[in-house]
Amino acid sequence: MKSIGGILALVFLLTGFSSPGKSTIAPSQQGVEENVSFVWGFGALVGKEKKFVPITRDTALKTGDEIKMVVELKKECYVYLLHHNSKGEITLLFPEGVRQFSGDYTVGKNYYVPKGKGWFELDKNTGRETFYLLG
Repeated sequence: MKSIGGILALVFLLTGFSSPGKSTIAPSQQGVEENVSFVWGFGALVGKEKKFVPITRDTALKTGDEIKMVVELKKECYVYLLHHNSKGEITLLFPEGVRQFSGDYTVGKNYYVPKGKGWFELDKNTGRETFYLLG
């Protein structure tokens, strides 16, 4: 498990943001096909019992809670997830690297961050943690 600080902020920078979990960005003309389309979600395992809950604007997380994200492309487009930690460091979390765009980057596939069975765990180091989802 990777640790991140104890205060979490989620920032979604999506032009044309339609609803939590879905982004569709299209030109302003009707009848023109959208050029960016993907769905996403953040979830958390909270409390001692590690109960799964979706993360929304009102979700309060505490030290020891764990978080994970999923992204699914609905059409070929570029999606990035950046993490800005409390120390001012910025890390690219998705894709795993820019080379992923030419390999494992497929419409309709679920991509988990972190991938596999791992989750990010909120540690005791409090501070602002921000995730930027760009599409």
